[in-house]
Amino acid sequence: MNTLTTRTAAVTACLAALFAGATACGTEDGISTGSGARPAASSVDLANSAKANQQVYLQRLQAQARAEAARQARVDKADAARAAQGNLGAGAGYGDDHRQQQTPGPYRGYPGPHLAG
Repeated sequence: MNTLTTRTAAVTACLAALFAGATACGTEDGISTGSGARPAASSVDLANSAKANQQVYLQRLQAQARAEAARQARVDKADAARAAQGNLGAGAGYGDDHRQQQTPGPYRGYPGPHLAG
């Protein structure tokens, strides 16, 4: 959970910087000139928003972990079924492993005429 702590700290720092930047914006005399200006969100609102975002992120992360676990379980089950049927050969089903057998010929291991000295 170390990455969770790091991410939480990063989100909190980002929200604090966003809040500080939002409160620093305005004119020199402190009067906002925008007609549609919204009041700055309070730190409590920002913290609640960060918590909600964190919960959504954790839910997605957990869903991805469950999906990966289910996929791995399907792969393991399929491998076990193939093994039970005796379908796992030397290649174990990974790629094309139908190489021809190399049989030693009468001159195998001897240098050719181009290497004779």
